[in-house]
This record gives sequence, structure tokens and C-alpha cells, in this order.
Amino acid sequence: ERQITLKEHPILRSHMLNDKAVLPMALHAEWLIHPAQLKVPHLRFIGFNDLRVFQGVQLDDTQHAHIRLLVGTPTRRE
Repeated sequence: ERQITLKEHPILRSHMLNDKAVLPMALHAEWLIHPAQLKVPHLRFIGFNDLRVFQGVQLDDTQHAHIRLLVGTPTRRE
């Protein structure tokens, strides 16, 4: 779980759209990978298939966002 604010994540000020900071896809990806690596450290991350953001995280100086990333055990497929 993460609490996102501009004060705690000043890098977001470099990613502005319509006077609001937006969470860049690179941080989305990093924050998705990290808990998965903690859950199953013996597996290696290779990449995403079809990664999309349907509703971006947008903040101004007075707002915060709370995100929660859930990780399950991977299953083998063909």
C-alpha cells in the first residue's frame, strides 16, 4: 500500500497535465513489479503484456491518493 502526495513524491511535479501531477507509467510498472518480486523472489520479471492505464492518478498540492497492489502466486500456462 502507498500513500501518494506531491510532498512525498516530488518527481511527480515533472509530470504535469492540465495543472495536475500525473503518475507516470514507469512508476506504475515499478510499483507493480516490486510486490511481486517480494512475494516470489525466485522468479525473474521479464515484462508486461498489454499493460494499460485506464484512469491515471492525478494530484494537485492539496490531494493525496491511496493505492493498494495485490499479488497472487503465479500459475504456469502454455
